[in-house]
Amino acid sequence: MPGVMLMLMALCAAPLPALEWARTEAVLNGRLGEAFPPVEFPFTNKSEASVTITDIRASCHCTVPVLEKKTYTPGESGVLRVDFDTTGLAGSVTRTITVETDEPGAPAQTLTLIADLIEPVALKPRLLHWKLDASAAAKTVDIQINRDGGLEITGAASSRDDFKVELATFEPRRRYRLTVTPAGTGDARLAVITLKTLETVPAGTALTVFAQVR
Repeated sequence: MPGVMLMLMALCAAPLPALEWARTEAVLNGRLGEAFPPVEFPFTNKSEASVTITDIRASCHCTVPVLEKKTYTPGESGVLRVDFDTTGLAGSVTRTITVETDEPGAPAQTLTLIADLIEPVALKPRLLHWKLDASAAAKTVDIQINRDGGLEITGAASSRDDFKVELATFEPRRRYRLTVTPAGTGDARLAVITLKTLETVPAGTALTVFAQVR
């Protein structure tokens, strides 16, 4: 028991890290393809000695941390800014930044960036699959338009004639359903189905569905 008490006392007496962060997590919400301003993680040196940030590591090349300087005197504050490039990302995305200092025994600090990126056109699912020699029953893709003003989808075209496609409108410019039916499942094949729109959409907008017999 005395040993346990000494251990607890030692833990309670352990000094806090010199750098105190105003926040260690940032949550972003936006649409796919939108540019976010730099994310800021403010901090202050709460110790009585200067502290130098010796290493900053990002979990992904899409996050670029920027620091004005590395050494901070007692009581001095700073801001770690993170540029976040969402190109090619969609849905819920989590990235981390690890910060290390020259403070003896201090653990590395992990900063977390969470982004919820809404796709302008959400297709669920984007791949329809039938097994060889299985039932050739129709399968569907739900289409949700999330961009401002919506989007009018006028039809769909398949790259192969042996896949029948039908488009149903549930809510104009917002909700559609694509039904795909293969002519059979005796042979392996892949079709690319492209949605047709009334307006021009930004490059990178998901407008294709894949139908596969394999």
